[in-house]
Amino acid sequence: LQWADQATLDLIGMLMLDPNIQHFGILGCYRDNEVDRRHPLFGLLEAVRLNGIDLTEIHVGPIERESVNSIVSDALCLPPSLCRPLSTVIHQKAGGVILFVIRFLNSLNKQGHLVYCLESRRWTWDLEKIKSERVSEDFVVHTTLQMNSLPKPFQTGLMIAACLGSNFNGPILRKAIEENELEVDSFIKSGKDGGYIEESESGSYRWTHDQIQQAAYNLILPTQRESFHYHLGRRLLKNSANCDMNGDFLFMIVENMNRGTDLKLNRDEMTQLARLNLQAGNEAMSTSGFHSAAKYLQQGINLLSKDSW
Repeated sequence: LQWADQATLDLIGMLMLDPNIQHFGILGCYRDNEVDRRHPLFGLLEAVRLNGIDLTEIHVGPIERESVNSIVSDALCLPPSLCRPLSTVIHQKAGGVILFVIRFLNSLNKQGHLVYCLESRRWTWDLEKIKSERVSEDFVVHTTLQMNSLPKPFQTGLMIAACLGSNFNGPILRKAIEENELEVDSFIKSGKDGGYIEESESGSYRWTHDQIQQAAYNLILPTQRESFHYHLGRRLLKNSANCDMNGDFLFMIVENMNRGTDLKLNRDEMTQLARLNLQAGNEAMSTSGFHSAAKYLQQGINLLSKDSW
């Protein structure tokens, strides 16, 4: 819920605060470290409490050492007692973050510190080498460092996919990639095999975790992000037919191009982007997304010079 837009929060608030709606419950989750007193979700939760509606909060923290041992034991098909020295080190390195635990276990295998021995027919490991592994306490930083060792074309695919959002499909990815820059089917297969993306029931693709998406996004140097977003948006626009210019695809183009408004755009480019923001604003209003519409329309106005009226 820390990412929910204002329209979504307004709808949730309306459902929760309506006295005529009975026998209704909502289950949501959010990162409390990303929600401060200025966040719209904080205001919604306060309004719910002030109206006497019961809220049950469950704080989910890192998993315990024994839980990590159970994961390692199941993964390696070995007794828990035999895995305890290894799982203790993994728990210390990964801080009990379950996603970090799983990916750290995979990285140990790739680095040769955790291997399957054909002679003994079981997994074996070098505990001293694992203890000496330098691991960032920040999962995103650690994952980005791992991604930096991947082939450059695959890194490019990760960066582009990260800018497309939490969900994307094959056709959009093909429109976002320059010809001969990357083989899309190969990228998707490698992404799935590496545990970075997964296929949804609808046939589109999504990141296995938002922090993996963030790690992929961090591959883009901060000084290059505005340009990367803007040129990605232009590429999507260039490779799109008029019939594609609606809904989420339109918003994706505009959101990326808007990230580059601080670049030195010429007047024609600014006028084109202003028209796209107008189109996105009208599209948002047609679905009652008034807060988003206002954002797009104001952005369009900001792009126009004083003599444009």
